[in-house]
Amino acid sequence: MNREPELKAALNNFEKLLKEYPDHLGDIMSYKHFLRSFLRVRTKSLSLPTSEVITVMKHERPNTFYLLRTHTNNDPAFQFVTGVDMDYERALKNLEEIKNSI
Repeated sequence: MNREPELKAALNNFEKLLKEYPDHLGDIMSYKHFLRSFLRVRTKSLSLPTSEVITVMKHERPNTFYLLRTHTNNDPAFQFVTGVDMDYERALKNLEEIKNSI
């Protein structure tokens, strides 16, 4: 039974995004759209892994992340979200554990 269908779909979309869109500056809108939809995901029993997603994006797509952060500097929600940080390896581990549990 899939306990968190919205979260599972969002994490699958994130993996797809990372595979389909390399670290090119022209792909910023795809990442921005993903983040907006990701932040709307409602979970029942788990916390939304926002820090993990942002950390992976920051490390695997640094140019896109920097441009995204620059282009959303007048949006307080984006500034807050893009300001979070955690250990990259821990973020990967947490995301894998979440994907395996849902």
